[in-house]
Amino acid sequence: MSNLDLSAHANEIASTHSRILNNDNSISWALYGFDQASTALNVQAQGSGGLDELAEEFDDGKVQFAFARVQDPNTNLAKFVFISWCGQGVPVFRKGLVGTQVGQVQKVLTGYHVSVVARSEEDVQPGEIMEQVERSSGAQYSYHSKPKPAPPTTSKPAFGSQTAFKKNASYGAPTVSKGPGWNAAAAAALSPPASTMRSGGVSPVSAGSTKPLFGSGSRPASSLYGRASARAPASPDPGARTGPPPSAYRSQQEERQAELEALRRGSRAQSPHSNRQDQDDKLRREQEMLQRQREEEEERRRKQEQEIQRQREEEERQRQLQLQQQKEEEEYRRQQEMQKQREAERQQELERQREEEARQRQRQQEIERQENQQQQQAGGGGLRARAVYDYDATADDELGFQEGDIIYNVEKLDPGWWAGENEDGSRQGVFPANFVEIIEDVPPLPGKSAAAAAAGPPPAGPPMAPPPPPAAPKQPAGNQAIALYDYDAAEEGELSFREHERISQVLFPSEDWWEGVNEAGQHGLFPANYVEL
Repeated sequence: MSNLDLSAHANEIASTHSRILNNDNSISWALYGFDQASTALNVQAQGSGGLDELAEEFDDGKVQFAFARVQDPNTNLAKFVFISWCGQGVPVFRKGLVGTQVGQVQKVLTGYHVSVVARSEEDVQPGEIMEQVERSSGAQYSYHSKPKPAPPTTSKPAFGSQTAFKKNASYGAPTVSKGPGWNAAAAAALSPPASTMRSGGVSPVSAGSTKPLFGSGSRPASSLYGRASARAPASPDPGARTGPPPSAYRSQQEERQAELEALRRGSRAQSPHSNRQDQDDKLRREQEMLQRQREEEEERRRKQEQEIQRQREEEERQRQLQLQQQKEEEEYRRQQEMQKQREAERQQELERQREEEARQRQRQQEIERQENQQQQQAGGGGLRARAVYDYDATADDELGFQEGDIIYNVEKLDPGWWAGENEDGSRQGVFPANFVEIIEDVPPLPGKSAAAAAAGPPPAGPPMAPPPPPAAPKQPAGNQAIALYDYDAAEEGELSFREHERISQVLFPSEDWWEGVNEAGQHGLFPANYVEL
């Protein structure tokens, strides 16, 4: 605990201190201390039950500090008390640190009127603390405020009486009335005679003198309690014994005791000048306290304004971030829409190109069909061809044959594939063009007209390229396409290929599905939109 930590719980400490100063009815005192093996000052207890409740919270084995609000009984104003407590059970090495810690804590718990150093339960009793509060407020105590009790009146002894006073007897003080004719001569006439008293245990007293008060070597009783002649008997008996009147002696003792008590409590009557000085000091302290409160309030207000400004700046920053994010999201959506639009336009262009290609193929097929019809009309039974290799149909629309078979009514669908029928006309289909050769000397099919037969064979076509060897019968020339995407066959009869792979011998059975051969020699159907011619 050599280093006092006042920052760890500064907010809680400041809150309780401020509430006590601001006369918060829910709190009138707060107790501060340390946790075990910790140097951080924290709030250990608080309450509104006054000094009686606070006194029960002090621990004999701890170092603690308290700040309390009390009511001055003299002025009925709120007063603030700071208490530094060091219990008797605190180790010696920690007691040595209390002196330095008190000053640091007092800088935090400011605004107190009375500082109490407490080491035992008696020091924190409410009565003891309130006495110090009363003294701090400049209250006046005067033992002269009580009226002096009048000495009892006793019978005056006869002048010149020789009756001796009894030893240890009690006598009342003589009463002397000051009339209009009272003067110094009368006072001298009342002075006791110079003759001595009878023997009997009483010391003689010289004439014209009075017995001094106890403890006063030079000051006569008249200096405190009036003129001596007022207390002397009017006509003392020269032979009588004298002594201090018991009632006057007790009165002097009571006044002396009251004086000592007033001195002990620091409440001796003060002069008007001292009263004004105390009032000025009190006013100055209150003004200083008010000034400190105003400064603290101004500091709190300034911190609140700074916090409000910081929150506004943070809100503005968050708003700017949200606007930036909204702009970025709008830009991203706009780009996505533009990309979708471009993709749609590209798809439309591809679709248009495919439609145009389909129309061109249809026109080409129509032209070839018309040419075949013209050839058939000119030659009677149409073109005929002889199979030079065996061919097994792989699909229902293909025509299978054996080497040497004659195919009738041959139609040239494209340079790679032709169509025709067998000799009896029972089977029709397409077949590779390089598996046959055109012939002219074969008679027409039965049932053809004699005129058509007499017309003779059609003129020979252009020379055909030699067919490939039988090991690769499915490599006829034809339309070729390039794969735009990868395609994996989903069922039997379809053709699989990879992107950029070349597909040859392309046929067009329908608008959406084409037929061809990939680079591995596999034959099948595939989607038309996955390739381009």
